[in-house]
Amino acid sequence: MKNKVLTVFFLIILTFSWLFYVQPLKAEDSLKGFLICKKTETLNVKYAPTGELIDKLVSVRFEIYNNGSSPVTVNVIDRVENVNSSTISVLYGTPEYSKLERFGNVTKITWENVTVESGKSVRYQYSAESLIKPPIDVDVTLLLNGKPTNITKMDETYFINANLSDVVSIELKMKNAQTPLYIADNRTAVQPLLCTTSLALSDDYFSGIKSSPNPNSTTVFAGKTVMTWITFLGNETQTYNASATVSNVGSWGEITIDPITIQVSSSSETLKSYFTNMINGLNSSLELIRSFVNSSEVLSEQTLEMSKILKGVANGTESLGNTTMLVNMLLLVSGGLKTADSTLSFAQESIIQANVSLVNFMFNNETVIFLQTHQQLNRYLVNAIANLTAAYKIIDMVRYGNATVPGLSQLADKISETAEIISSSGTVLQNMTKSLNELADSLFLISVSANETKLRLESSLKELNAEKTRLEDVLLTLNYKVVAHFNLEVKPEEKEENYIWQSTIKKVNGKWSVTAINISNPSGLNRTIYGLKLSIETNETVKPFVEVSVDGKWQRPVDMKQLGITGNILNNTFYLTPKLKVKGNSTRNVLVDWLGRPIRIILDCEKKPDVSCEFDVASLYENIQIEPSEGQVSYTIAQPQLVVQNFTIPPIPKPETQPKTLSEIIMEYLQKPEVQLVITLIVVSVIIIIGFSRRKRKVGGRESPEIKAEVESLLKEIEKVRENLEKEEK
Repeated sequence: MKNKVLTVFFLIILTFSWLFYVQPLKAEDSLKGFLICKKTETLNVKYAPTGELIDKLVSVRFEIYNNGSSPVTVNVIDRVENVNSSTISVLYGTPEYSKLERFGNVTKITWENVTVESGKSVRYQYSAESLIKPPIDVDVTLLLNGKPTNITKMDETYFINANLSDVVSIELKMKNAQTPLYIADNRTAVQPLLCTTSLALSDDYFSGIKSSPNPNSTTVFAGKTVMTWITFLGNETQTYNASATVSNVGSWGEITIDPITIQVSSSSETLKSYFTNMINGLNSSLELIRSFVNSSEVLSEQTLEMSKILKGVANGTESLGNTTMLVNMLLLVSGGLKTADSTLSFAQESIIQANVSLVNFMFNNETVIFLQTHQQLNRYLVNAIANLTAAYKIIDMVRYGNATVPGLSQLADKISETAEIISSSGTVLQNMTKSLNELADSLFLISVSANETKLRLESSLKELNAEKTRLEDVLLTLNYKVVAHFNLEVKPEEKEENYIWQSTIKKVNGKWSVTAINISNPSGLNRTIYGLKLSIETNETVKPFVEVSVDGKWQRPVDMKQLGITGNILNNTFYLTPKLKVKGNSTRNVLVDWLGRPIRIILDCEKKPDVSCEFDVASLYENIQIEPSEGQVSYTIAQPQLVVQNFTIPPIPKPETQPKTLSEIIMEYLQKPEVQLVITLIVVSVIIIIGFSRRKRKVGGRESPEIKAEVESLLKEIEKVRENLEKEEK
């Protein structure tokens, strides 16, 4: 139940993260207006069934809400990275932008003189072709009966041939394709991505649907089985499989498979909180294990010393005789063993707590999702639990003994008895020497067991500590945004920006180095430094490289991209995105890496070079609230149609006939020629009879032979027609 709740929670976050709703705030009397600004940026990536990239489109929408009591007119500036500026298109009533500017690979779009009425919002939307590399690589393989199949393209339609009862399998592989970020000591980390993958198969056409690994949720919606996986995609490639049997087809022998969809969410406060809780939980377990390792080490050393003491006592019993020193020594060893037993009892409780802590950590709903794609940490946790369980059993054996080795309490009691016997008898019996040697050997075995336990747990402790460090590195990477790098900038139209900058160039280890770019903010406003373009001006070939300060030590990464720096080394130009806030009337060094750590650019040249800088600066105003931008990546992977070969198109069924009404029957009957002929004859007969009757009255009621003959002849004709009609009906 908890797993389903968590799944629904993550789905709600991913599905509706692009929506934003402005909560009205109370206007402050001292301000002309209070603006609340929110921005959402979505990268839509579409693939053909063949794996060919069809489209990369970035869509941006933002809203500015005026919570003040009067209209406000501002300039709005948005920044978007790696787009084809010529393809920017405004949507849904958004006015045309006033100007476009470029700063490295960042496009700045400006709308001037935007008026927001009191209590109203303005909503702008635009899209553009994206040139950015998608954060994950995807690969989809379609199998028929376990074998790869050819996908045929006709016009814009993709299809494969299949048969009824064929087993269709879909294999999806996902890999995190981001550039690793430099942490320290040549360690790098890739920011994990929260991915929600959905695959739907129609229950009308497929049966026996299977999937692996098990989805986080499986739902039936609109006659389709929808499988959803949620995962944290780190360094390891994630593979999903789904299969089903073709059981039915459409009216023309075709089956449509819905596209696979992947929603990718990058850094957020939710993820930071998630990883922080995970690290804290793991750290608690590590502290318990570390405490037990220390206890095992102390036990091993103490029992080894006691073993040596007893060996010494056993070897010197003949010379010692009945002495108070011997008795006191034995009692001291006995007391030490009882203390050790008490310590081990506490250690066993620590092991139980550590095991429970690790098990709870592993089966936490969030951890389960994370471990699905981090098998190494999963193995380390399983090994640690196994080692703790083994350690518990070893301690149990040490405390209570077994068939060959007595326990600590038994040893303590035996040593106490030996001391009493020696004290009361006044002599050391010969069998006492043998008993003391046996006790010394038992203590030595206990020491060895305790040391083995310590070594086994130290191995698990080392592995888990390494994983904890890696998780801490990952937590650092969540400060770096994959999508929606830049917040919206909104400023009063009359405001102008001014700042002062100064570079520091000096020799480091005999080489000229740019060690700082200090920017001063003379105004009372806070400012964000989004971009820095640094150009080295020299006639020499400088062969620059970059170093970063980590805990006071300078380190050199393999690639400056790992520090979040791009540029052209050939023309000595570097682009940085420090995203640092410089408070009003203050100065700050903006020559920093993605984590805000100082960097320096080392140059191999004889003469001191010159440095020129350009900045991309945004001012922050007290009466304008800029919310952190939200971003996500949406993947759509189209699937081919299945064209079933062993399918026969059923005959077109005859339309069902409805019962005819009486009027329809009469009208249909009247349209028959023979009926019309009969009616005509009847009418003629009636006319003749009427004429005959009139003529008869004229002749005074006498019938002439001619008229009588005519009537009889007419009646015979009518009778013949009737007989013919009856024959036709039969």
